[in-house]
Amino acid sequence: MAVFQAGDGVEISFDGMGDGPPVVMVHGFAANRHQAWKANDWYENLIDAGRESLALDLRGHGLSAKPRDPAFYGLEAMADDIIGLLDRCDLDKADIVAHSLGARLLLDLLVRRPDRLRSATLIGVGETLLQPPRDPATMIAAFEAADPMTVADETARSFRAFADSTGGDLGALAACLRAPRRSLDPAALADIRVPVLVVGAGTDPFAGSPDPLAAAIPGAKSVLIRGTSHHSVLADPRTKVAVFEAIGIEASAGGSRW
Repeated sequence: MAVFQAGDGVEISFDGMGDGPPVVMVHGFAANRHQAWKANDWYENLIDAGRESLALDLRGHGLSAKPRDPAFYGLEAMADDIIGLLDRCDLDKADIVAHSLGARLLLDLLVRRPDRLRSATLIGVGETLLQPPRDPATMIAAFEAADPMTVADETARSFRAFADSTGGDLGALAACLRAPRRSLDPAALADIRVPVLVVGAGTDPFAGSPDPLAAAIPGAKSVLIRGTSHHSVLADPRTKVAVFEAIGIEASAGGSRW
């Protein structure tokens, strides 16, 4: 484990191992790098394929610092932590694979910092990102509820249960939810020239279909992993096969453990 200081002083924890062209992995909301990537053998498979494997814990998550002020969780600040990881590792650019909230941050970098991205894989996002941001009040209430069984909204209850299962800091996660989130600008998406893959789960009402989002990005491809959910898609071997192909790795090069 290693750390670096973000520009605003927040300490970010990360793993880096292996040699070869770098692949950066960015987890989703209420997850962490070990639960999302290491436990599902992404580290091992990438190293077996001859790639450098890098993964960070987003601020407010995992082993990174967890401020309680929503001002620390702006979209650009969180996305710039990914650039901070590249800088810390002396990397000009990398293939970046991101899930859910991480994928939303990666979309921001596709618009603002495409020079740092060799390719972008967006997992667990889709057409709902093209709609106005959801009111976070229901989700915030779920994370602040003393008893999660009292949460009536099914989606909010599932995310609270997920956060409890990963040992998430509920106060920091609620602060993250309170930070403003702007809508995607379709005109800005139309200017993206980095290779993009959008990976959707077969059953994911939270994200919706990956196809409309891919259609808004020139040259982007989309794939649907049937039989998976928003939180299970990273564990499915078919997701790795699609991602490896997109970043130029034959699936057979990733070892036998999938």
